Amino acid sequence: MHDEPVRLKVWTYVCGHCGALYRLPGADLSFSYGTFLAVSRHGEVTILDSFQDEILDEVLRLMSDDDRSKALSDEERRQLLMAVLSYVLDRDGHGDRFHLDGSSGCPLCGSRTIGSFASSEEDAGITDRAASHRRWDAMTAEERRQAVGEALDSEVDGAPGPH
Repeated sequence: MHDEPVRLKVWTYVCGHCGALYRLPGADLSFSYGTFLAVSRHGEVTILDSFQDEILDEVLRLMSDDDRSKALSDEERRQLLMAVLSYVLDRDGHGDRFHLDGSSGCPLCGSRTIGSFASSEEDAGITDRAASHRRWDAMTAEERRQAVGEALDSEVDGAPGPH
């Protein structure tokens, strides 16, 4: 379980694909270093604490073993790691992925393209729900390597993402 709750604010997005205006909870950015907020397009929120959860280091190691990540800058590798983690974490109550980078997607069309966004001072509550990865935990080492490879296929090569 995550030690410190994260206060959430409402973020407003304009979909860059269909133009829809939508609102999702987002971090107020006062939480501690090494804590990542993951949001689904249905507005469900979970927290990944990199100091208490070893999955971040494990996924990064598996990514580093893949040739496609070797030529990336540190920032590109960080962005790719956040994207790949969305495939690894358990899904929300609707079966959708949690995203740790940018908008989790337009609730109308599903696009993650953002036309514009803005934070607000509107309170969206507090969460201390720790991210789960039970499916990942049940995988063998080879299945984990394959899962990261499939996520990289999607994120780097543009292939359809793993289910």
